[in-house]
Amino acid sequence: MMIRIPLFIAAIVLSHLAAAQATKCTLQLSVELTPDVENPRDPAFLSTLAGNPAYSLVFIRKSDDGDREVLQLSGPPGTCRDQLEFMKQNSHVINIEVIGGDGQA
Repeated sequence: MMIRIPLFIAAIVLSHLAAAQATKCTLQLSVELTPDVENPRDPAFLSTLAGNPAYSLVFIRKSDDGDREVLQLSGPPGTCRDQLEFMKQNSHVINIEVIGGDGQA
């Protein structure tokens, strides 16, 4: 009986963690920016590029060719693709491609 209680608690915790992850969408993006963007890692720039406080945009790394930034977009479930379309309209964006995601976009 003592072993079943910790297993039961672990099952409950894991189910809550899975539910919490399903409460947001995540896309990994390859973004080509205009040359006038001095610091694509700057949180203020990324916040402006995201354009909405419901979304988080985080710098991950430079692309292998060095011409693009790899960013991660997170936001409310099922809305990341719509936000991506909004971001494409930003004057600093030349091109955006989705290179990964969680399926909740």
